[in-house]
Amino acid sequence: MRRRVVLALCVAVVALGGCAAPSSVPSVELCTTMHPADAVPGPGGSADHDACVAGIEAGLAAEPPVVPALDQPNRMLDDPTSDGRITARTAQVMDLARSTFPDADWSCWSPRPGTRSEHPLGRACDVTYGNSLGEAASGGALEQGWALVAWLQTHAEVLGTDYVIWQGGIWSSRWRGAQWRPYDGGGMHDPEDVTGGHFDHVHVTVRDT
Repeated sequence: MRRRVVLALCVAVVALGGCAAPSSVPSVELCTTMHPADAVPGPGGSADHDACVAGIEAGLAAEPPVVPALDQPNRMLDDPTSDGRITARTAQVMDLARSTFPDADWSCWSPRPGTRSEHPLGRACDVTYGNSLGEAASGGALEQGWALVAWLQTHAEVLGTDYVIWQGGIWSSRWRGAQWRPYDGGGMHDPEDVTGGHFDHVHVTVRDT
C-alpha cells in the first residue's frame, strides 16, 4: 500500500521537482518510489531496489531498436504465443523485444470476455521472466522486467508503445509529462493482488494508429 501512496504523491509533486522527473526516458530515481522497503506484495527491501536500478540501467544501455516502417500496423497476423491473432505492430514489438531480451515468456492474444482489455484486440502482451503468474517477480525476474519496461518506455515513439503496467504502476505515452502513476486495476483487476497489480508480469499495449 505504501508504494501506491508514494507513487501518488510523486505524481502530485513532480512539477515541483520531487521524485523522478517526467520524461519518456525512465530514471533510476523511480526505483525508490516503486520499491520502498515495506512494499507489499513482493519481498521489498534493498534487493528489489537494487534489481530495479540494475534493470533500468540495462534497459537504457540496450541497443536502440531498428524499427522498419509498417504499411499496415493493424493488419492481423497469427499470434505465435496463442491460437489467436495479433496486430502487425504487436508482432513487431514482440520480435524486437525478444531479440533484445531473449529470456522472456510472452503471452499476447486471449479472449478476456466482459473486459475492456486490448488482449482480444491483438494489441497487448504479458511478459514474465522465469517466475510463474501469481509469484511476485524478484531478483533476476524483477531486474529483467525493469530492463524491458525501460526499453519500451525509452523507445515508445518508434516502437509504438501505448502504455505499460508493472509493479503496481502504469505509464502511458499519451499522458502529458508521461510520469508513472499508480495502477488502479482499470476496472478489471484488483491492484493489490500480485497478478492484478502486475507484480508478476509486465503488460504492454501498443498503439492502434
